[in-house]
Amino acid sequence: MIIRGVELKNILSHEYTKVTFDYGVNVIVGPNGSGKSSIIDSILIATIGVCEKAREVSRSTLDNILRVGSTNGLVRIEFEIGGSKYTIERVLERVDGSVRSKSIELRKDEKIEAVGVNDVCRRLREILGVRDLIVLPSTLISRQGYLSYLIDMTPSERGERILELAGLSRLEEVRDNIKTAIKTLEREVARLEEKKNQLEEKRRRLREASREVEELENRLEASRVKCESLDNEIRNVKVELDNLERLSRSIGELKRLEELKLAIDREKQAILEYESRLESLPVSIINLLEELKDKYEKARDCSLRLKRLNEKEVDIKSRIEKYIREAERLGLKPEKLDAKQLNEVLDSVKKSLEEVNDKIRILNYEVSVRSNMLNLSIEDKCPYCGAPLTRDRIEHIKSEHTAKIRELEAKIREFRAEKEKLDSIVKYLEAINRGLEDLSKVFEEKADYESCINEYLRLCSEIGEKHYNIRVESIQECPIESIKRDYNLIQRLRGEIESSSRRIEEYKSRFNEDLYKYLRDEVARELDKLSLSIDMVDSRLESARRRYDKLIDEKSRVCSEMARIEGEISRLKEEIARLENEINELEKATVKLDLKRRIINVLGILANNIYGRDGLVAKTLIERLRASFEEEVNSILRLLGRDFSIRVGSNFKIIVMRAGQELAIESLSGGEKTMLSIASRLALAQILIDNPIRTLILDEPTEFLDENARKQVFEIIGKIAGQIDQVIVVTHDTEVEEIASKTIRVSKIGDKSIVEEE
Repeated sequence: MIIRGVELKNILSHEYTKVTFDYGVNVIVGPNGSGKSSIIDSILIATIGVCEKAREVSRSTLDNILRVGSTNGLVRIEFEIGGSKYTIERVLERVDGSVRSKSIELRKDEKIEAVGVNDVCRRLREILGVRDLIVLPSTLISRQGYLSYLIDMTPSERGERILELAGLSRLEEVRDNIKTAIKTLEREVARLEEKKNQLEEKRRRLREASREVEELENRLEASRVKCESLDNEIRNVKVELDNLERLSRSIGELKRLEELKLAIDREKQAILEYESRLESLPVSIINLLEELKDKYEKARDCSLRLKRLNEKEVDIKSRIEKYIREAERLGLKPEKLDAKQLNEVLDSVKKSLEEVNDKIRILNYEVSVRSNMLNLSIEDKCPYCGAPLTRDRIEHIKSEHTAKIRELEAKIREFRAEKEKLDSIVKYLEAINRGLEDLSKVFEEKADYESCINEYLRLCSEIGEKHYNIRVESIQECPIESIKRDYNLIQRLRGEIESSSRRIEEYKSRFNEDLYKYLRDEVARELDKLSLSIDMVDSRLESARRRYDKLIDEKSRVCSEMARIEGEISRLKEEIARLENEINELEKATVKLDLKRRIINVLGILANNIYGRDGLVAKTLIERLRASFEEEVNSILRLLGRDFSIRVGSNFKIIVMRAGQELAIESLSGGEKTMLSIASRLALAQILIDNPIRTLILDEPTEFLDENARKQVFEIIGKIAGQIDQVIVVTHDTEVEEIASKTIRVSKIGDKSIVEEE
């Protein structure tokens, strides 16, 4: 992998930074705190930090990644692998105070290769050639303070870490999985042994079910024979039942026709009787009776109304006399006046009343004016001459007007008394006038009612004298009850004749003479054939129906029994099939039982002797890994021209060898220890990464080293750059510029990092 560029937006102290890298040694130089390491952190944030969690990968949280005040940020990394150009772009955003990834995508040659964390991480592992991306920060990418972390570990920690990076720690997982499989197989074997014990029981049940099926099939065959016999018997009874029902319907129809024939004869005889009775009645008075019946109701109503009008007449005359007496008391003689004169007197009284009202209004106005004079004060002027008023003058005016007011009020009282008298006269005269009008209407209505009654009496006299030898002088003498009785009887007889005639027509429409004769002969033949009388048909029919219903019930019972037997046979056959299948499966299981026991033994050997940290596979792989690590580190040290080598013990303890002597790591100088750390990282990269090593990133590799050690480290970096394509070094030591192919200077103004490329 060759890193071609980094672009940052609102990341850490970088508002906007775009950096490109070349082949050879790329140096990022600047004072402490200027934002140099942020560029390396950004590479990890965009790539490995998405997929892995470890302290040497990136910052433990994203909350402080974005610049203060920024709500979003961007990290874009461009790199090359195998001649293809790749771009990883990760967008961050701040939501409710926390920073999270909004999106991440991987492009290859400007085309989207993967989107989302899972797809991007999977594709990165494939193109970088590593099992876990955590390998990179432990080998080719060294963050500040983590260059020598592998050398500084205890042997056991170092062994654990190397085994973890190499994936050998999964051998324990394999062994655990094998043990889990053993337990699963043991449970399965226990179940199979239990099923083996059930095998004989199922075979016994299979034999019983087979015998039950054979017995049920015999019973089913017997039921089929019984069912066929019942079918034959039902058909025979059904023929008899159909014949009897047909005969019963014919008899019923014949009886209906006979009843119609008898009904026609009865109605004809009734008509003869009604016509004979009509001949004895005064039928000629029917028209007069119709007229009398109508006038009787009217005359009775008129008589009642005339009675009420007479009562009303008396009441009205009584009220008129009362009002006349009241008018006479006031000085009038209205009983001597006709209606016209009464209206003239009424108009004269109303006119006098208006004159009195006018006088009262005038006097009230004068009283009001004079009352205002009583309110004069010393500040006012004389209302007559306009001169100033004195108290004596005011008293004189008040005295004069007070006397005049009393005189006016006395006249007002006189006129009011006269007004009350005139009001009463008007009221009584109007009441008398209304009474006379009501009396006139009563007289008109009485004349109409009396005419109605006289017309009724005329007709009553005519009928009474002509047909009943009675002379009628009043309503009470009219023989109305006899007339009504004869009238109703005539009408009833005529109605009965008409009803009987309609019924005869109806009966004739329902009576068929030809059908009657045919049915009479047909019924006689059938009865003779069956040796039955008409009275015996119903009992014979009922007996046939009972026999038919009994046979149907019996057949239904037999069919139900057959269905039950068939269902039981079907159930037993299903059980037999199931038992045969279970027996077959159990027999197969017993065959597999020994095989599964042998598998358990083999898996036990694998779990106890082959896999796991102490197993044969682990020991072999660890030994190969230890030897490869030792060989690769020493090869790199020789390439760098170092005068010491290392030996890696079985527990991954590193022993320094110099001039044939064994030394502790602590005996190395700072520069030598840094060289060993770089060599260890490159060695692990050679072992763990499938692709060739083309890039090495070192963040502050000379931290805490003296000048001589720093020169040694820079010399080593120069030699490494001659073996791989790209080295990126972050440092505040300007001496490194002597070996730089490209220098990137980082400074800080305020809280913002400024980047310049040379």
